[in-house]
Amino acid sequence: MKYVSVITGGGRGLGYYMAKKCINEGANVIISGRNEDTLKNAQKELGPTCKYIVFDVSEADKSNDFLLRCKSEFDGQIDSLISNAGVSLHENIYSNVTLKGFDTQFNTNLRGAYFLCQAFLTMKLEEKTENANLIIISSETGNQCYDIPYGMTKAATNTLVKALSRRVYKSGIRVNGIAQNPQNYVYR
Repeated sequence: MKYVSVITGGGRGLGYYMAKKCINEGANVIISGRNEDTLKNAQKELGPTCKYIVFDVSEADKSNDFLLRCKSEFDGQIDSLISNAGVSLHENIYSNVTLKGFDTQFNTNLRGAYFLCQAFLTMKLEEKTENANLIIISSETGNQCYDIPYGMTKAATNTLVKALSRRVYKSGIRVNGIAQNPQNYVYR
């Protein structure tokens, strides 16, 4: 049975390239995102070992249903979740932040990721899985002092990675964070 990875925000950018790498390493991949056309195009490019499911992580109450759909795509199996979906509105300074922009970023980057990771870990612990991976994408901004929502969500993400890792590592579930450098990021 092939390894199965689920990648949120997998239709473009960093998520797309992570999906491509996983496929090149022999995995089956499920990509998700909000835009079906973007996902369809990515799936065509990535090939037959890639499937997609339209899912908006900010709809946190649907996280468990999303993962159950993912499991049904490849013989009831998910080996890893890469929580990559994120939003940055690039406000530049606190005075440019709006309530709507604040909520959008927190609901996607922190709240959505939190409850998706919670659902994944709960599923894996109930399955008594001894080998699973949860990778949460952060940012270099998570290690800096920021007064805009994106950086604040990534600082909280870094704390979440450490805490979840500490809670589940003895069960064989690895939790890791990756912080990309936006200046070296290739946009697609």
